[in-house]
Amino acid sequence: MIRKYRAGDALLVLPQEKQKLEARYCANEFERLIAFSLVDDDTDTVLAVFGFEVLDFDDDDTCYPLKTAQCYALIGKDCGRKLYQFIRFLKVHIPLQAQKYQVGRVLMTVRSDFPQAIRLAHLLGFSFAENLKDFFAHFDYQLFERIFYYGRSSALN
Repeated sequence: MIRKYRAGDALLVLPQEKQKLEARYCANEFERLIAFSLVDDDTDTVLAVFGFEVLDFDDDDTCYPLKTAQCYALIGKDCGRKLYQFIRFLKVHIPLQAQKYQVGRVLMTVRSDFPQAIRLAHLLGFSFAENLKDFFAHFDYQLFERIFYYGRSSALN
């Protein structure tokens, strides 16, 4: 089942090896995000969390002409049997949140040596944007982005 995030859910996820450091450092960030949790129906175990944050750039910041958001995900190593459900949810949820907040660009950062996360980015419709050398804890990351276009009616194209 996927439900709204509850305080502390991110701390309950059993992180994959490549996300352990991020999990310790970033788990509390989910408390302030628009977030959801994937929970095992049988055991009530939190298997994954996902967050969406609309970034607030200064008005004079011309680097990002599109309203931008960042996606966060912490996927537990015991999530395998429910991962398909989670991916289906994210494929629908990300565009819905982008439309709701009129976001034109959604970002996702992934450790360069984490092929499963890179595959997830592609499955969710993200494209490679750039390499980020020594981005977090001396690890290289890749930045992925997804661009959304809106018509006159503010409907997503």
